[in-house]
Amino acid sequence: MRTQWWQHEATCLQEIALPADLDLGAAANDAIPSDMPRYGVEEKPCFVGHYWLRGEPAPRTHNVACLDYSVAKQGKLVAYRWSGEAVLRNEHFAYVG
Repeated sequence: MRTQWWQHEATCLQEIALPADLDLGAAANDAIPSDMPRYGVEEKPCFVGHYWLRGEPAPRTHNVACLDYSVAKQGKLVAYRWSGEAVLRNEHFAYVG
């Protein structure tokens, strides 16, 4: 299971699991371990990959964007036009596919 370490408000494992529809069974409502790293709301923008997302490219939070939308599986080839902004914007995503 991959985690959505950027989900600041999450309290249980199902809220941070990737893919989001992953069946965690009885563990779904378990608390997130207190030592799990989190990316703070005050941190600079972070761009990540290797999550094989689907759908319309958009920021995961105000300061985290995933650029991996499964291009190798007929998904989208995604880029972000960053201009130094602290809050990431939908309109700065560019993609084909």
